[in-house]
Formats: sequence, C-alpha cells, structure tokens
Amino acid sequence: MRFSFLFLSFLALGACSTAPEIRRSLPQDLLSMREKAHPLAGRTLPFGPLTLAFAIQEAQARAPGLAAAEFSLRAQAERLGVAGRLPNPEFALRTEEIPLGAEGGESDTLVGFRQALPLGGQLGKATALEQERLRSLQIRRDRLALELESRVRGAFAATMALGQAVDLQTERLEIARQLETLQHARVEEGELIPSDLAAIQTRRARLGTALEVLRHKHLAAESELSALVGLGDSPLDLQESMDAVLDLPNLERLLSRLELVPAMAETLSLAQVSRLRADLADARKIPNINLELFYRQMGNGADAFDAAVLFELPWNGKPAAQSRAARLEASSARQLARLELQETRLEIIRRHGKLALAMAQARRHENEILPARAASLETMRLQFQSGEISWTEFLAHQEIFAKAQLDGLNGWMELMTTWAGLRPFLLDL
Repeated sequence: MRFSFLFLSFLALGACSTAPEIRRSLPQDLLSMREKAHPLAGRTLPFGPLTLAFAIQEAQARAPGLAAAEFSLRAQAERLGVAGRLPNPEFALRTEEIPLGAEGGESDTLVGFRQALPLGGQLGKATALEQERLRSLQIRRDRLALELESRVRGAFAATMALGQAVDLQTERLEIARQLETLQHARVEEGELIPSDLAAIQTRRARLGTALEVLRHKHLAAESELSALVGLGDSPLDLQESMDAVLDLPNLERLLSRLELVPAMAETLSLAQVSRLRADLADARKIPNINLELFYRQMGNGADAFDAAVLFELPWNGKPAAQSRAARLEASSARQLARLELQETRLEIIRRHGKLALAMAQARRHENEILPARAASLETMRLQFQSGEISWTEFLAHQEIFAKAQLDGLNGWMELMTTWAGLRPFLLDL
C-alpha cells in the first residue's frame, strides 16, 4: 500500500483565481525501510540532507555498545583458539638423598616433567562450549545492531514528523491570529462586543502553547537522533520524502521464524551454553591422569629413570556436586528460554496488531479524510471568490484543513515508530 501525504499551502487570496498547491515530499527511504547503506569515505556528513541509511550506518559505526560487543567477540575468539589444548606440562629439576652430616655423601639428580591428561572428552567438550559462547556473542552483537537501528528509525521518523508538525502548527497559529484581527475589526465597527473576542483569544493562546510543546518535542527528538548518529548539537536537515511502499509483515511467517530472531536466538544460545557447561562438568567427574617421567643420575654415576601415573581421588564430592549444579542451571536456562519464547511471541502479536491498526488509520486518513477536507476547502474558496462567504468563514475552514494535515502527520509518525518497534523481529530487510 502506498502512503503519500500531500501538503497544500494555505491560500494567499486576493487577485488569485486558483489556490496554489505545494507538495511537501515525505521520506520514501524512511517509509520503505529498504534503502541500503551506501559506502562513504570518512566520518563527515555528506552534502545534502541526512538520509536514514546514512544515519543507521553512522550510529552503528559509532555505538559504544556495538564496539564493546566486538571486543567481547575478539576476546572469546582468543579463548576458543586454545580451548582444546592440553594443560601445560610441568618441568622439574631436583636433587634427592642429600646427606646432612659432616661426612658428606652422594645424592641423586632428577630432570623430567609432569603432564596432566584430561579424560572423558573434556578437551572436545571445552571446545564446544567456547564455540557456543562465541556464537552467543555474535548473536548478541546482531541483536544490539538491530535494536540500535530500531532506535534510529524511531528518532528519525519523530524528528521529521515533528519538524513538519511545527510548520503546520505555526500556520494554524497564524490563521488564528488573522481571525483574531478580523474579530477586533468587527468589535471596533460595533458588530461584536469585546467579550466576543474571548473564544478566539483563548484558541489562539492554546495553539501557541501547543506550538511550544511541539517545538520542545522536536528539539528532543533531534537531539536524540544527533546523539545516536554522533553529529553533535547542530540542526539536522533530513531527507524530506514520505512517499513509499510499506508492506504489513505476515504474522504467521514472523511467528514461524521466531527462533531465528536475534533476541530469541541469543536466549536459546545461552541455554545451549548452559547445557554444554553441564556436559563439561559431567566429564570432569572423571579424575585427570598425571604422567611423570624423570631421568635420574644416581650418586654412584649410574643412569636411571622414574615413571609414575597419578590419579586424583574424588573423595570430597566436589566434581559430582558441580555436575549436579550445572545440570540444574541448564534446566533453569531451558525454562527461561521457554518463557522468553512465549513472551516474545505475545510481543510480536501485540506489535503486529498495533502496526496493522496504524496502517489502516493512515490509509483511511489519506484516502478519505484528507481528500474530503481538501475538497471542502476548495468549495469554500470558490464560495469566497463569489462572495457567498466571508474571509473569516474561509479562514475557519482553512484552519480545519490544517488540523486534518496535522492529524495525518501524527498518524504517519505513529505508523513509523510502530514499524520501528517491530523492526528487531524482521529478518528480511
């Protein structure tokens, strides 16, 4: 479906026979959400307006959270590289049977090493555990990137919509001021009494207050976007094109691929890490073997060697207890993953329903309400030109049309922020 918001200028009527029309382009790349990030050299803002693709690219390049996730990945890669290696051997050089008397005597000299040999497939299981930890961190990085993209999209949509809402509200306030001026003139001519000005003065004051609120919200949204993109506090010139195609994602398809969503995949991977940790704890119940091999030079000059095989005696019960604890933690992680799966499913359904409603409202406003208001305003313009209605009555209809435009803009902002909220669950963009 196509959402296009046509912003008609307010009519400066005099000798004009037709109403001038100004089309304010609305963000195609923002609505389609399919614009690919283009490679840009350096870190400076390109000439021209800020596009959504560039904003996302810069935000992800500068985000401390993503940088931290990348460092964690590199650290885990280092751990994975040595996970399956044997423990370091111990080298020993010692002497034995050194007499303590004044008579002296002969002693033995030994040179050799000790090597621990893990049993029960501990090395392979340790490697599998570290490999899954690496995968979990990779998924976490992808999740953070998607969540940041969602924030940038929401801030971009809010900044653009609120900026244009400020313009529309300024026009509404100007119309109210014109109506107030006309009412003053009628009071001076004796057609109205001073108390008749109260309503229009109150309306003008309320519109002024609403304009200040919109300006504050726009400044806050712009500051958030600037902070995310890393452009400082300078004013932003955004891409002004809101005409594009936005398709409603298929809910059944979203739910069928739920386990592939980064947020859910990370939870499942962490559960797998817990299971692999339990497997390693099980393997560690089998005591390690320590091999010793020494060359001995005896005091009488003869050569010999010593060899030994040492076993750890699991008398304290720690390995078994650690294995049981790891299994319980794995069971807990599985249950938490099930809970997360249920909650994520419900959240997707909720956000999808909210998006469907926002799209339906935006479509109705575009296809029915705004055209009807535009046709009504055109009728009022013709009636004013023919002298059937006054300038005051025409301004009142012009203000109604401006309010319809503002409502449509608010609906578009709600649509885009809702879509941005669903973005972390979409895998095809």
